[in-house]
Amino acid sequence: MAGWVHKYKVLPAWLVPLVAVGVIVLIAAAVSAVLLWLDLTGLTSKDRITVQLDALKIGLSVGVGSGGVFALYLATRRQRTTEHDPGTQVRRTAGWELLAFTGGARVPDKRLRPRKVPGQQRALETRQRLLDAAARVFATHGYAAGTTNRIAEEAGHSVGSLYQYFPNKDGILVELSTAHARSGIAAVERLIADGRLPDSIEGRIRLFVRAVMDNHRDDPALHRVLFDEAPRPPELLAYLRDAERRLVAAAERMLTADQDVTVEDVPMAARLVVGAIESLVHRFHAGADPSDADRFERELVAMLLRYLTTPADL
Repeated sequence: MAGWVHKYKVLPAWLVPLVAVGVIVLIAAAVSAVLLWLDLTGLTSKDRITVQLDALKIGLSVGVGSGGVFALYLATRRQRTTEHDPGTQVRRTAGWELLAFTGGARVPDKRLRPRKVPGQQRALETRQRLLDAAARVFATHGYAAGTTNRIAEEAGHSVGSLYQYFPNKDGILVELSTAHARSGIAAVERLIADGRLPDSIEGRIRLFVRAVMDNHRDDPALHRVLFDEAPRPPELLAYLRDAERRLVAAAERMLTADQDVTVEDVPMAARLVVGAIESLVHRFHAGADPSDADRFERELVAMLLRYLTTPADL
């Protein structure tokens, strides 16, 4: 039986509409023929023509109705395919690497770009309500059950309004991921620009670890969805890599100026410190017990401190 099934191939996508049109025409023709060839004896010529015309109308109505049902089926199938198509979402990888997810695969960005850039305050508020609702839906229901219909309902808008701003739910995920990344990077860069950092290397490491962790404390469930499912369009990857270069350069300057730092390869150490903090914090909040946050912070700081300050001959 299995061998018999595999002898036949699934119809290619371009052939499906042609087959559907053929089936609809055959249905309409069959209905018309049946009605036309009914026993019309006893009817006058005028009545016979009237009956035949009515039969044609019924056949055409059946055909058009069948076409409408098929069109509705295609629309539903397209919406489901858009929300689960591997071309618009990135399958799970080993996890986010430096700065949230710069190690993720590239995806076609045109299917993730916002459809409408709001200019008026009312449109801006509508867009933000949709994003806030999406964050709640993804945190509560997860990625698979976080459909555009559910997001629109949570926001108090129609799904048509949602599609005015976003092409699909992966496009919404990109917006949430971008906002999350920008918020965390901005917080760290404010600390660097402030200039009032702790005097000790331990205090500085702890400050930066805590800043990154604070960006993840609010909604661990949402961050798990972002960690596992968020697409990585080229624009976001470019922004993250540029931010990574800035943070690594700042870390290198601080490590070079600190007399307690004994590691020999400071440029590489700067890259490792930035990458370790970002990657390990993301992984912790994506799957660990939040009650262990203090232990995690303490051990991460201790690990980095030992790496940076242990003499090379030990």
